[in-house]
Amino acid sequence: MGTSAEFWRDQTTWPRDTQEMMFLGRAVDQLGRALLAEAWTGEESTAELMQPIGLATDARTINNIIARHLPQFERKEYRGSMAPPPLGEPSWSPPKFDISTDERKVASGFVNQQNAKAESAIDRFTSVQNAIVEHAIAGKLATAYRAMVGGEFYPIPAIWWNTERLKPRFTFCRINPDDPFGANGKAWIFVSRVDLERMLQHLSPTATSNDERKCANWLEEQFLQDPDVRISKAKFQDRAKELFGTGPKPFGRVWDELAKKHPERKVAGPKRKG
Repeated sequence: MGTSAEFWRDQTTWPRDTQEMMFLGRAVDQLGRALLAEAWTGEESTAELMQPIGLATDARTINNIIARHLPQFERKEYRGSMAPPPLGEPSWSPPKFDISTDERKVASGFVNQQNAKAESAIDRFTSVQNAIVEHAIAGKLATAYRAMVGGEFYPIPAIWWNTERLKPRFTFCRINPDDPFGANGKAWIFVSRVDLERMLQHLSPTATSNDERKCANWLEEQFLQDPDVRISKAKFQDRAKELFGTGPKPFGRVWDELAKKHPERKVAGPKRKG
């Protein structure tokens, strides 16, 4: 079995849908687009946090981060051992990685930026999971399991969704009917197409979505740090897209709402120097 990220990326391993039932993984994507519109990128299920760079981070780790993601420093990734050779083997010394202050600073900034994006994506993924769970508990979204090799669908009781141990359900979209609250799922999870369509019809993106609230809080802070209106709306929008996955329409809603409190922002462009 591969990682959860590999599972979500390689949909060729997913079970097929039927006229009555849709695989949970595909339902997540449909609901994400319905709930979050342009803010939903489709990569939420594969978002992973990187280990922040701190004082204890070893030089090889920093070297490899730079090699993979910051080509301007022209470093090469090192995958060899740092351990001393076994007794009786020729002696050798592992390479030394001299990381400059500038390299460490840029690498740390990159990791922090990537983690901000990942946290936002994870929040979006969680919001979709919560919607599925809430509807399943309420009996508004029928769910079922099917053996991984195929066969009949068996209803999942609504009470099985009433748990805090939900992560395994969405890691590989599986459940163990013999131990429904355990981590080792051995049957695929499906949802009712009829109930899913009903959900999709009633769900729509709102200006109060979690990511839009984060974007609004961030943007207001940026306004306060730019009292002379030197930064354009377009630049703020590009940055919001990087940090929160905020698309043009959601960003427009956030901007228009904040512009009521900051009328100087109603003009999109920066002020010209006199």
